[in-house]
Amino acid sequence: MKAAIYSFGILIVFLIAGTLIMEFFGISIPGLRIAGGVMVIKVAFSMLKAKNEEINIVVAEEFLQRLINSLNDVN
Repeated sequence: MKAAIYSFGILIVFLIAGTLIMEFFGISIPGLRIAGGVMVIKVAFSMLKAKNEEINIVVAEEFLQRLINSLNDVN
């Protein structure tokens, strides 16, 4: 219950003071939206890249295992 009260208090403070803070730093709503979009795109691309690297590692390991097995069968 304490955490909910603190969270509510923080939200109210930023609701009241948020406009003043943004004006102080010269941040506009469209600028904030663009920055948020850029962050989301960056995270999305990093997730895609990490997934592809993991897949490439698995494919390379399978290829090497098949190559070793085929070489062992030849001998």
